[in-house]
Amino acid sequence: MLSKSVCQKLVEKNVDGIVLVDSDGVVQFANPAAEKLFGMALEGSLFGYPAVAGESTEVDILHCDLGPRTAELRAVEFGSNKDVKQILISLRDLTQRVHLEQELRRARDIAERATQAKNRFLGNLSHELRTPLNAVIGFSGLLLDGSMGTLNAEQREYLHDVLNSGRELLYLVNNLLDFADSEAEDLPVQSATFNLKTFLATHLSNIRDQAREKGILIDVNWKDAPESIYSDKHLLGGVLDQLLFNAVKFTPEHGSIQITACRVASNRNDEPDFLQISIKDCGLGIDPQNLERIFQPFEQEDNSSRRLFGGLGMGLALARKSLNCLGGRIWAESQGRDLGSIFHIMIPVKTAVSPQS
Repeated sequence: MLSKSVCQKLVEKNVDGIVLVDSDGVVQFANPAAEKLFGMALEGSLFGYPAVAGESTEVDILHCDLGPRTAELRAVEFGSNKDVKQILISLRDLTQRVHLEQELRRARDIAERATQAKNRFLGNLSHELRTPLNAVIGFSGLLLDGSMGTLNAEQREYLHDVLNSGRELLYLVNNLLDFADSEAEDLPVQSATFNLKTFLATHLSNIRDQAREKGILIDVNWKDAPESIYSDKHLLGGVLDQLLFNAVKFTPEHGSIQITACRVASNRNDEPDFLQISIKDCGLGIDPQNLERIFQPFEQEDNSSRRLFGGLGMGLALARKSLNCLGGRIWAESQGRDLGSIFHIMIPVKTAVSPQS
Protein backbone atom coordinates (compact mmCIF):
# COMPACT_ATOMS: atom_id res chain seq x y z
CA MET A 1 0.00 0.00 0.00
CA LEU A 2 1.30 3.46 -0.91
CA SER A 3 2.36 5.72 1.93
CA LYS A 4 0.63 9.03 2.60
CA SER A 5 3.65 11.00 1.42
CA VAL A 6 3.74 9.11 -1.91
CA CYS A 7 0.01 9.71 -2.47
CA GLN A 8 0.50 13.39 -1.73
CA LYS A 9 3.33 13.62 -4.27
CA LEU A 10 1.19 11.89 -6.89
CA VAL A 11 -1.58 14.43 -6.36
CA GLU A 12 0.80 17.40 -6.38
CA LYS A 13 2.58 16.24 -9.54
CA ASN A 14 -0.62 15.43 -11.45
CA VAL A 15 -1.03 17.47 -14.63
CA ASP A 16 -4.79 17.63 -14.03
CA GLY A 17 -6.15 19.99 -11.43
CA ILE A 18 -7.46 18.23 -8.29
CA VAL A 19 -9.74 20.06 -5.88
CA LEU A 20 -11.49 18.84 -2.71
CA VAL A 21 -14.58 20.79 -1.65
CA ASP A 22 -16.88 20.35 1.34
CA SER A 23 -20.67 20.23 1.39
CA ASP A 24 -20.82 24.04 1.36
CA GLY A 25 -18.64 24.23 -1.76
CA VAL A 26 -15.61 25.61 0.06
CA VAL A 27 -12.24 24.42 -1.24
CA GLN A 28 -10.40 22.30 1.32
CA PHE A 29 -7.47 21.40 -0.91
CA ALA A 30 -6.17 22.27 -4.40
CA ASN A 31 -3.06 20.91 -6.10
CA PRO A 32 -0.62 23.15 -8.06
CA ALA A 33 -2.20 22.25 -11.42
CA ALA A 34 -5.62 23.47 -10.23
CA GLU A 35 -4.21 26.75 -8.92
CA LYS A 36 -2.33 27.23 -12.20
CA LEU A 37 -5.57 26.71 -14.11
CA PHE A 38 -7.32 29.42 -12.07
CA GLY A 39 -4.25 31.62 -11.66
CA MET A 40 -4.78 31.98 -7.91
CA ALA A 41 -4.75 30.14 -4.59
CA LEU A 42 -8.00 28.25 -4.03
CA GLU A 43 -7.96 26.88 -0.48
CA GLY A 44 -10.65 28.48 1.70
CA SER A 45 -12.45 30.07 -1.28
CA LEU A 46 -15.86 29.15 -2.67
CA PHE A 47 -15.44 26.82 -5.63
CA GLY A 48 -18.38 28.32 -7.51
CA TYR A 49 -18.84 25.67 -10.21
CA PRO A 50 -21.54 22.95 -10.28
CA ALA A 51 -20.01 19.66 -9.22
CA VAL A 52 -22.39 16.68 -9.14
CA ALA A 53 -20.86 13.38 -8.09
CA GLY A 54 -20.68 10.89 -10.96
CA GLU A 55 -21.10 13.48 -13.73
CA SER A 56 -18.75 15.13 -16.19
CA THR A 57 -19.12 18.52 -17.85
CA GLU A 58 -17.17 21.29 -19.56
CA VAL A 59 -16.82 24.56 -17.65
CA ASP A 60 -15.43 27.98 -18.56
CA ILE A 61 -12.92 29.25 -16.00
CA LEU A 62 -11.81 32.87 -15.76
CA HIS A 63 -8.05 32.90 -15.21
CA CYS A 64 -6.83 35.97 -13.32
CA ASP A 65 -4.26 36.90 -15.95
CA LEU A 66 -4.85 34.71 -19.04
CA GLY A 67 -8.59 35.24 -19.40
CA PRO A 68 -11.15 32.51 -20.20
CA ARG A 69 -10.06 28.87 -20.01
CA THR A 70 -12.03 25.71 -20.76
CA ALA A 71 -11.77 22.61 -18.60
CA GLU A 72 -13.41 19.23 -18.29
CA LEU A 73 -14.80 18.79 -14.77
CA ARG A 74 -15.34 15.36 -13.23
CA ALA A 75 -16.64 14.87 -9.69
CA VAL A 76 -16.86 11.89 -7.30
CA GLU A 77 -17.85 11.57 -3.67
CA PHE A 78 -14.86 11.39 -1.35
CA GLY A 79 -14.29 10.05 2.15
CA SER A 80 -15.80 7.27 4.26
CA ASN A 81 -17.69 9.46 6.75
CA LYS A 82 -21.35 9.47 5.66
CA ASP A 83 -22.12 12.51 7.77
CA VAL A 84 -19.40 14.64 6.18
CA LYS A 85 -19.95 14.85 2.40
CA GLN A 86 -16.97 15.95 0.33
CA ILE A 87 -16.57 16.10 -3.42
CA LEU A 88 -13.26 15.31 -5.16
CA ILE A 89 -13.01 17.21 -8.42
CA SER A 90 -10.58 16.70 -11.31
CA LEU A 91 -10.07 19.47 -13.85
CA ARG A 92 -8.43 18.82 -17.23
CA ASP A 93 -7.42 21.90 -19.20
CA LEU A 94 -9.08 21.74 -22.65
CA THR A 95 -8.28 25.30 -23.70
CA GLN A 96 -5.70 24.39 -26.34
CA ARG A 97 -7.92 21.66 -27.81
CA VAL A 98 -10.95 23.99 -27.91
CA HIS A 99 -8.92 26.71 -29.63
CA LEU A 100 -7.63 24.17 -32.15
CA GLU A 101 -11.15 22.94 -32.88
CA GLN A 102 -12.30 26.54 -33.37
CA GLU A 103 -9.42 27.18 -35.79
CA LEU A 104 -10.24 24.00 -37.70
CA ARG A 105 -13.90 25.02 -37.96
CA ARG A 106 -12.90 28.45 -39.21
CA ALA A 107 -10.49 26.93 -41.73
CA ARG A 108 -13.18 24.48 -42.89
CA ASP A 109 -15.71 27.31 -43.30
CA ILE A 110 -13.20 29.35 -45.30
CA ALA A 111 -12.39 26.34 -47.50
CA GLU A 112 -16.09 25.62 -48.08
CA ARG A 113 -16.76 29.23 -49.05
CA ALA A 114 -13.75 29.16 -51.39
CA THR A 115 -15.02 25.93 -52.98
CA GLN A 116 -18.48 27.42 -53.46
CA ALA A 117 -16.98 30.54 -55.05
CA LYS A 118 -14.79 28.39 -57.30
CA ASN A 119 -17.77 26.29 -58.40
CA ARG A 120 -19.85 29.39 -59.13
CA PHE A 121 -16.98 30.82 -61.17
CA LEU A 122 -16.48 27.60 -63.12
CA GLY A 123 -20.19 27.27 -63.74
CA ASN A 124 -20.52 30.85 -65.01
CA LEU A 125 -17.36 30.56 -67.11
CA SER A 126 -18.51 27.29 -68.69
CA HIS A 127 -21.93 28.69 -69.57
CA GLU A 128 -20.33 31.79 -71.13
CA LEU A 129 -17.95 29.66 -73.21
CA ARG A 130 -20.63 27.29 -74.48
CA THR A 131 -22.50 29.90 -76.53
CA PRO A 132 -19.64 30.98 -78.86
CA LEU A 133 -18.34 27.42 -79.08
CA ASN A 134 -21.71 26.10 -80.25
CA ALA A 135 -21.72 28.79 -82.93
CA VAL A 136 -18.20 27.84 -84.08
CA ILE A 137 -19.10 24.16 -84.24
CA GLY A 138 -22.48 24.74 -85.87
CA PHE A 139 -21.29 27.06 -88.63
CA SER A 140 -18.20 24.93 -89.31
CA GLY A 141 -20.48 21.95 -89.80
CA LEU A 142 -22.72 23.92 -92.19
CA LEU A 143 -19.73 24.98 -94.26
CA LEU A 144 -18.40 21.43 -94.44
CA ASP A 145 -21.83 20.12 -95.48
CA GLY A 146 -21.69 22.39 -98.51
CA SER A 147 -24.69 24.42 -97.38
CA MET A 148 -22.82 27.66 -98.02
CA GLY A 149 -21.15 26.66 -101.27
CA THR A 150 -18.43 24.36 -102.57
CA LEU A 151 -15.08 24.20 -100.73
CA ASN A 152 -11.72 23.22 -102.12
CA ALA A 153 -9.58 20.56 -100.42
CA GLU A 154 -7.45 23.03 -98.48
CA GLN A 155 -10.50 24.88 -97.15
CA ARG A 156 -12.11 21.61 -96.05
CA GLU A 157 -8.92 20.60 -94.25
CA TYR A 158 -8.79 23.88 -92.34
CA LEU A 159 -12.48 23.70 -91.45
CA HIS A 160 -12.05 20.14 -90.18
CA ASP A 161 -9.34 21.44 -87.85
CA VAL A 162 -11.65 24.23 -86.63
CA LEU A 163 -14.55 21.82 -86.10
CA ASN A 164 -12.46 19.22 -84.26
CA SER A 165 -10.80 21.84 -82.07
CA GLY A 166 -14.19 23.35 -81.25
CA ARG A 167 -15.62 19.95 -80.34
CA GLU A 168 -12.67 19.15 -78.11
CA LEU A 169 -12.86 22.51 -76.37
CA LEU A 170 -16.63 22.13 -75.87
CA TYR A 171 -16.01 18.66 -74.43
CA LEU A 172 -13.54 20.13 -71.93
CA VAL A 173 -15.94 22.94 -71.04
CA ASN A 174 -18.76 20.45 -70.46
CA ASN A 175 -16.44 18.39 -68.27
CA LEU A 176 -15.58 21.51 -66.30
CA LEU A 177 -19.24 22.38 -65.78
CA ASP A 178 -20.25 18.82 -64.87
CA PHE A 179 -17.41 18.54 -62.39
CA ALA A 180 -18.32 21.88 -60.76
CA ASP A 181 -21.92 20.69 -60.44
CA SER A 182 -20.82 17.38 -58.94
CA GLU A 183 -18.62 19.18 -56.39
CA ALA A 184 -21.48 21.43 -55.35
CA GLU A 185 -23.96 18.65 -54.62
CA ASP A 186 -24.70 14.99 -55.16
CA LEU A 187 -25.53 14.12 -58.75
CA PRO A 188 -29.28 13.68 -59.25
CA VAL A 189 -30.31 10.27 -60.60
CA GLN A 190 -33.32 10.06 -62.94
CA SER A 191 -33.68 6.44 -64.00
CA ALA A 192 -35.86 5.09 -66.80
CA THR A 193 -36.01 1.94 -68.93
CA PHE A 194 -34.29 2.26 -72.32
CA ASN A 195 -33.05 0.04 -75.13
CA LEU A 196 -29.38 -0.66 -74.51
CA LYS A 197 -28.26 -1.32 -78.10
CA THR A 198 -29.88 1.87 -79.39
CA PHE A 199 -28.23 3.76 -76.52
CA LEU A 200 -24.79 2.31 -77.33
CA ALA A 201 -25.15 2.98 -81.07
CA THR A 202 -26.07 6.62 -80.38
CA HIS A 203 -22.97 7.24 -78.29
CA LEU A 204 -20.70 5.35 -80.68
CA SER A 205 -21.82 7.70 -83.45
CA ASN A 206 -20.39 10.60 -81.42
CA ILE A 207 -16.81 9.44 -82.00
CA ARG A 208 -17.01 7.75 -85.41
CA ASP A 209 -15.90 10.86 -87.34
CA GLN A 210 -12.82 11.35 -85.15
CA ALA A 211 -12.00 7.64 -85.38
CA ARG A 212 -12.40 7.66 -89.16
CA GLU A 213 -10.03 10.62 -89.49
CA LYS A 214 -7.33 8.69 -87.61
CA GLY A 215 -8.04 5.46 -89.49
CA ILE A 216 -9.05 3.69 -86.26
CA LEU A 217 -11.04 0.46 -86.57
CA ILE A 218 -13.87 0.09 -84.04
CA ASP A 219 -15.04 -3.44 -83.27
CA VAL A 220 -18.29 -3.77 -81.28
CA ASN A 221 -19.67 -6.94 -79.66
CA TRP A 222 -22.94 -6.59 -77.72
CA LYS A 223 -24.68 -9.88 -78.56
CA ASP A 224 -24.58 -10.98 -74.90
CA ALA A 225 -25.88 -7.66 -73.57
CA PRO A 226 -29.39 -7.32 -72.10
CA GLU A 227 -32.04 -5.89 -74.41
CA SER A 228 -32.89 -3.04 -72.07
CA ILE A 229 -31.83 -1.66 -68.68
CA TYR A 230 -33.27 0.64 -66.03
CA SER A 231 -30.79 3.41 -65.27
CA ASP A 232 -29.99 7.08 -65.80
CA LYS A 233 -29.23 7.62 -69.50
CA HIS A 234 -27.60 11.00 -68.89
CA LEU A 235 -25.12 9.83 -66.24
CA LEU A 236 -24.31 6.55 -67.99
CA GLY A 237 -24.03 8.30 -71.36
CA GLY A 238 -21.59 10.83 -69.91
CA VAL A 239 -19.38 8.02 -68.63
CA LEU A 240 -19.50 6.20 -71.97
CA ASP A 241 -18.69 9.37 -73.93
CA GLN A 242 -15.69 10.01 -71.66
CA LEU A 243 -14.26 6.52 -72.15
CA LEU A 244 -14.88 6.49 -75.91
CA PHE A 245 -13.35 9.97 -76.30
CA ASN A 246 -10.26 8.85 -74.35
CA ALA A 247 -9.95 5.65 -76.39
CA VAL A 248 -9.90 7.59 -79.67
CA LYS A 249 -7.64 10.27 -78.21
CA PHE A 250 -4.93 7.88 -77.00
CA THR A 251 -5.11 5.28 -79.79
CA PRO A 252 -2.51 5.93 -82.53
CA GLU A 253 -3.45 6.31 -86.18
CA HIS A 254 -4.60 3.07 -87.87
CA GLY A 255 -5.04 1.43 -84.47
CA SER A 256 -8.11 -0.37 -83.17
CA ILE A 257 -10.67 -0.12 -80.36
CA GLN A 258 -12.71 -3.07 -79.09
CA ILE A 259 -16.00 -2.48 -77.29
CA THR A 260 -17.91 -5.28 -75.58
CA ALA A 261 -21.14 -5.23 -73.58
CA CYS A 262 -22.48 -8.27 -71.74
CA ARG A 263 -24.60 -9.38 -68.81
CA VAL A 264 -22.63 -10.63 -65.80
CA ALA A 265 -24.47 -12.92 -63.40
CA SER A 266 -24.42 -11.98 -59.73
CA ASN A 267 -22.99 -14.51 -57.28
CA ARG A 268 -25.59 -13.54 -54.67
CA ASN A 269 -29.30 -14.31 -54.77
CA ASP A 270 -30.27 -10.95 -53.28
CA GLU A 271 -28.39 -8.95 -55.97
CA PRO A 272 -29.40 -8.24 -59.58
CA ASP A 273 -27.22 -9.18 -62.53
CA PHE A 274 -24.78 -6.59 -63.85
CA LEU A 275 -24.14 -4.92 -67.18
CA GLN A 276 -20.44 -4.73 -67.96
CA ILE A 277 -19.10 -2.52 -70.74
CA SER A 278 -15.40 -2.82 -71.59
CA ILE A 279 -13.45 -0.53 -73.91
CA LYS A 280 -10.03 -1.75 -75.02
CA ASP A 281 -7.55 0.37 -76.94
CA CYS A 282 -4.02 -0.15 -78.27
CA GLY A 283 -2.78 3.24 -77.12
CA LEU A 284 -0.13 4.46 -74.69
CA GLY A 285 -1.16 2.22 -71.82
CA ILE A 286 -0.95 3.01 -68.10
CA ASP A 287 1.73 2.30 -65.55
CA PRO A 288 0.18 -0.28 -63.16
CA GLN A 289 0.97 1.91 -60.14
CA ASN A 290 -1.19 4.68 -61.65
CA LEU A 291 -4.29 2.58 -62.34
CA GLU A 292 -6.07 3.99 -59.26
CA ARG A 293 -4.54 7.48 -59.26
CA ILE A 294 -6.01 8.40 -62.67
CA PHE A 295 -9.50 8.37 -61.13
CA GLN A 296 -8.61 11.21 -58.76
CA PRO A 297 -9.60 14.79 -59.76
CA PHE A 298 -7.04 16.63 -61.93
CA GLU A 299 -4.82 13.56 -62.21
CA GLN A 300 -3.55 12.03 -65.45
CA GLU A 301 -1.19 9.22 -66.38
CA ASP A 302 1.31 11.87 -67.47
CA ASN A 303 1.14 15.00 -65.30
CA SER A 304 4.29 16.60 -66.69
CA SER A 305 4.19 19.95 -68.46
CA ARG A 306 5.59 18.25 -71.57
CA ARG A 307 2.83 15.66 -71.90
CA LEU A 308 1.73 14.86 -75.45
CA PHE A 309 -2.00 14.97 -74.77
CA GLY A 310 -4.03 17.78 -73.25
CA GLY A 311 -6.98 17.57 -70.91
CA LEU A 312 -7.90 18.69 -67.42
CA GLY A 313 -7.84 15.30 -65.70
CA MET A 314 -11.47 15.55 -64.52
CA GLY A 315 -13.26 13.12 -66.81
CA LEU A 316 -12.44 9.85 -65.03
CA ALA A 317 -13.10 11.37 -61.59
CA LEU A 318 -16.53 12.48 -62.77
CA ALA A 319 -17.13 9.06 -64.36
CA ARG A 320 -16.41 7.32 -61.05
CA LYS A 321 -18.73 9.66 -59.15
CA SER A 322 -21.51 9.12 -61.71
CA LEU A 323 -21.19 5.34 -61.50
CA ASN A 324 -21.17 5.45 -57.69
CA CYS A 325 -24.52 7.25 -57.88
CA LEU A 326 -25.81 4.46 -60.14
CA GLY A 327 -24.61 1.74 -57.77
CA GLY A 328 -21.84 0.74 -60.19
CA ARG A 329 -18.09 0.98 -60.42
CA ILE A 330 -15.25 1.63 -62.86
CA TRP A 331 -11.72 0.28 -63.03
CA ALA A 332 -8.85 0.03 -65.49
CA GLU A 333 -6.37 -2.63 -66.56
CA SER A 334 -3.06 -2.22 -68.36
CA GLN A 335 0.17 -4.16 -68.65
CA GLY A 336 2.19 -0.96 -68.79
CA ARG A 337 3.26 1.86 -71.07
CA ASP A 338 2.74 1.35 -74.82
CA LEU A 339 0.68 -1.80 -74.17
CA GLY A 340 -2.81 -0.34 -74.39
CA SER A 341 -5.48 -0.29 -71.70
CA ILE A 342 -8.95 -1.62 -70.91
CA PHE A 343 -11.57 0.36 -69.01
CA HIS A 344 -14.46 -1.54 -67.47
CA ILE A 345 -17.72 -0.15 -66.15
CA MET A 346 -20.30 -2.23 -64.34
CA ILE A 347 -23.81 -1.25 -63.22
CA PRO A 348 -26.69 -3.35 -61.86
CA VAL A 349 -29.32 -4.47 -64.38
CA LYS A 350 -32.41 -3.26 -62.57
CA THR A 351 -36.06 -3.39 -63.51
CA ALA A 352 -38.41 -0.46 -63.17
CA VAL A 353 -40.22 -0.20 -59.84
CA SER A 354 -44.01 0.15 -60.09
CA PRO A 355 -45.65 3.05 -58.19
CA GLN A 356 -47.68 0.60 -56.04
CA SER A 357 -44.56 -1.15 -54.75
